[in-house]
Amino acid sequence: MHDTYLITYKNNNKLSVSVANKCGSSSCISIMGFPFLGSFKYRKDTNQIDRKNWKVVSLSKISDNLSHYPIRIVIVRDPIERFISCYKDRVIQRNKDKVKDTVKDFSYFVNHIEVIRTKYRDIQRHTEPQVKSYGLNQKIFTHIINTKHINDRFIPLIEEVSHTQNIPIVYHKNSFPVPEIILTEEEKQKIKKFYEIDYKFFGEFF
Repeated sequence: MHDTYLITYKNNNKLSVSVANKCGSSSCISIMGFPFLGSFKYRKDTNQIDRKNWKVVSLSKISDNLSHYPIRIVIVRDPIERFISCYKDRVIQRNKDKVKDTVKDFSYFVNHIEVIRTKYRDIQRHTEPQVKSYGLNQKIFTHIINTKHINDRFIPLIEEVSHTQNIPIVYHKNSFPVPEIILTEEEKQKIKKFYEIDYKFFGEFF
C-alpha cells in the first residue's frame, strides 16, 4: 500500500506521514502540500512538487530509513467510521465498477463484505485493515493522530515543521447528500470482528 509520504520542505525539515485510504488522506495531502503550493490542491496537483521533496511509498519498504525522518506521523480512524465512510464514498457516491449492481444497501455491504472485496478491487483497497498499511509496531511513529484531530493536531505539526503559518482547515464534502447510516448492534459487532487486528494494535487511539 503506497500511502506513506516522505516529505522534505524547503527549509530541509523532514517528516513522514502514513495515511491509509478513508483515513482523511485527501485532507492530509492538501494540508501537507500547502507549504509547497500555497493553496489547497488535490492529489494530481502534487505532481507540481519536486519528487525529491515528495515521495509516496509503501511503509514496509522504507522502514529501515525512517530514522532520516525525525517526525513520523500516522493517521488512524475508528474502523466503524471508516467502514461507513467507504460505503458512502465508494458505493453510494462513486459507484465505481458499478458496485451498486451488487450492493443494494448497507446491510448487504456489511454481511457480504468478504465476497464483495473479492469482486471489486476498489472496495478491497478502501477496506483494508489499517495495519496492512502501518504495520504492527506503533513505536516507529512519533505521533499517532486520530482523524478527528487532523485540524487541531496535524495542521500545527505541519506548520511547525514547514515553517508555514495559517494553513487553512480542509473539508472534503460529498458531492451530494448521503442518508445517515444507522447501524444495528449486530452490524457493529461484525465490523469490529472484521477489523479485530486494527482494534488490537491501535484501539486505544480510536
